[in-house]
Amino acid sequence: MFGGANRDYETEASDRSSLKLPFGQEELINKVLAVNPNTIVVLIGGAPYDIGEIRHKAKALVWSWFNGSGRQCPGRCIIG
Repeated sequence: MFGGANRDYETEASDRSSLKLPFGQEELINKVLAVNPNTIVVLIGGAPYDIGEIRHKAKALVWSWFNGSGRQCPGRCIIG
């Protein structure tokens, strides 16, 4: 599953109030991992996040940063 933020949410001109994933994503990811612990979690963003709990539950965790023009790259890397 994919999570994280985009360039509209992360900007150089402002500070975030928290290092948590935005919009309740951590709760959603935890619920998916509870149902299927073999889920691959792909996080996209240009800044750090507090992923301590997710990091310990996910079988695989991929950090993608911002994908630029190659937006298909994360999926192709995972699927082959």
